[in-house]
Amino acid sequence: MTVTVTITSDDIIYSPSNIVKHGEEVEFKLHGVASAQVVFKDGTTCLSGSSSFVLDTSSPLAQESDQHVTQTCLKRVYPFDVVIPAPPPSQQAKSFIGSNAETKKGGLDVTTDPPEEPKK
Repeated sequence: MTVTVTITSDDIIYSPSNIVKHGEEVEFKLHGVASAQVVFKDGTTCLSGSSSFVLDTSSPLAQESDQHVTQTCLKRVYPFDVVIPAPPPSQQAKSFIGSNAETKKGGLDVTTDPPEEPKK
C-alpha cells in the first residue's frame, strides 16, 4: 500500500491516513504550493531517504518524493515540519504575514499492528 502525503497551502493531507507499516511506500507531493521543505524532527526519520528534503515545481520529478518505511525503524510517531516559503508579495495569500515562511506540523505513525476491525 502507498500512503500519500499531500502538501497544500492550507494543510497536510494523508491518504488513506498517516499510519504506515514497515516496507510501505510513502509519497510526498505538492498541490497548489510552489515549494516546500520537509524536515523530520531531531534528524530522525522512518523513511529510506534523507531526514530533510525539498519539493518544488521546477520539474515533474522535483514535485514528488517517493520513499519507503525502513524495516528497522521503531514503532512510534515520527513528527516532521513542512516549511513553505512565503510567496512574492504580489502573490501572497491571507495566511502569510509579512514575508514569513509558513510551517505546518505533520507526522507518520509507524505501526506493526493489523488494522482494527470496525466495531458493530
